[in-house]
Amino acid sequence: MASHQSVTGQTKPAAIEMTAERARLLAALWRGETPVVLVALLAHGGLLLNQGIYWDDWIVYTQIKSGAWANLTSLADQLGGIPTYLYIWVVAAALPPEGVGYKFLAFALIIASGLVLLAICRRMGFLTPAESVLVTCLAVAYPADHTHVLLITVPYLVYWFSFLLGVLLMFQFENAHGVRRWVYRIGALVLLFFGFGLNSLLAFYFGVLALGLFYVMRRRPGITARDLVIDVAPKRLDFILLPFVFWLIYRIFFPPNGIYSYYHQFVIDLPTLQFGVGGFLQAGLLDQLRDSLLALIGLPLLWLVLVVAVYRFWPSSWAETGSRARAGAILAFGFAFLVLAVVPYIVVGLAPSAEGWSSRHTILLGVPVALIVVSSARLLFAPSKGQLSAVGAAVIVSLLAGFVLDAAQGYIGWEARWLTDSSFVANLAADPAAGKYSVYWIRDDDRLGGEPSYRFYEWSALLTRAYGGQTRVGVDATTPDPAFLDANAQYFNSSYGLAGLDPSGCEAVVTITRGPTAGSQLGMVAHYFIYSLTDPAYRGRWLAGLTAVSVQAVDSPRATSCPAR
Repeated sequence: MASHQSVTGQTKPAAIEMTAERARLLAALWRGETPVVLVALLAHGGLLLNQGIYWDDWIVYTQIKSGAWANLTSLADQLGGIPTYLYIWVVAAALPPEGVGYKFLAFALIIASGLVLLAICRRMGFLTPAESVLVTCLAVAYPADHTHVLLITVPYLVYWFSFLLGVLLMFQFENAHGVRRWVYRIGALVLLFFGFGLNSLLAFYFGVLALGLFYVMRRRPGITARDLVIDVAPKRLDFILLPFVFWLIYRIFFPPNGIYSYYHQFVIDLPTLQFGVGGFLQAGLLDQLRDSLLALIGLPLLWLVLVVAVYRFWPSSWAETGSRARAGAILAFGFAFLVLAVVPYIVVGLAPSAEGWSSRHTILLGVPVALIVVSSARLLFAPSKGQLSAVGAAVIVSLLAGFVLDAAQGYIGWEARWLTDSSFVANLAADPAAGKYSVYWIRDDDRLGGEPSYRFYEWSALLTRAYGGQTRVGVDATTPDPAFLDANAQYFNSSYGLAGLDPSGCEAVVTITRGPTAGSQLGMVAHYFIYSLTDPAYRGRWLAGLTAVSVQAVDSPRATSCPAR
């Protein structure tokens, strides 16, 4: 007698077997490296399209391209620190294509760091496979640091990758024997020491040491505190002393000096501490959560699809179990790492901005935030068996989607800023008469890219692109501010692209407004790439139309060298 057939022609047992196989495949995909790479691509793929130069890159990148090595070494000497960052700048700036290659490097480092972080999470054994992937994806996507488009911050990503790889080798050292144990040990020490070039990792490292202590205790049940002090710690004294050795070498042989003599000086007083704590709480955490949720709310259909997908593909058959006590321990480590990530900045009087240049101070927040989110979801949305429920998974994935969208929007803002900068240059170059001034007071009410101001050397570099030479300075000022020229005279040199500036030359007020082709940031970026592919000739005219530029001479008592006086 023939077996009972389903409507698809398959027997019921075969259909059930296929469903189970599909679940196993989804589980294997989710627990693998693919989600990490996909999240990095969605969140940071804008790096691969960005062509802009911003902030201190106008100093560093242009000096490297022009071969002004004396200026670069002088800058590195004054910044202090073991100057590995100088060599990273030089190598990264040389990567093709010009002006873009170092952004490809930054993108590759983000992915590589994510994969190493995933390996660390798995190696530690405190997180389930799914939790390891979720923590890594959240850390990779966390959108607080908006400065990855900069050459000057590429060393931060190199140091972070080196540090993570050193941590991974340190834990592999704990499991190795013989020659491999020494290889892992030496490799870890070298990579960690190099990674301390990002000085805030010196404090973060103590959280890693504490985590390593728990790792040893987990591998050796029954170990006592006395054993840790007498046996474990002395055998790992090199790891314990490593950050102190780095700090002594840094402060004795490579101290900041000159215009950066204030760099990394401790400022321990109540107003400074309040400024730092408030800045990290607001700009580093609350603003990021707000912006991420707003980005997700702006795409409700996408949000609905994600939630439905999680409910559909998060069956209990492959959702791992975990105790609430372990989740509580992970939450505690998350908060500990959060404190260690912000304290180095707070004690030297620094705090981040929600976007823009100062957001670079949040580079270490991704990991602690990810640990806190995942462990909190486990505590709040796990039944008695300890399985993370579909509701908890949906909350985590929703937040992850918000992080990705917010990060992607940041790159759109940077590209839109570069397009308006290029439009400004094009409009100036079309008016040769506007190049006869020395001092340009800039009025620009349409700032893009999340940064409310331009440094004077940014405007000066854009003026140089329009007219050539190093004879013009641009200053953010709604009205002329003669005091600025006196206060910043020490910077009017070749290091800042102002070797030929005459501060007493002719002055003008520049007004920048939105042009007829300007639109939303996303619209401008989309149109730029569409015209680049379909109509490059029209692209130039469209680009010039993004801004309208007016240059008007002003009479200043300081302009004693101006021929018109």
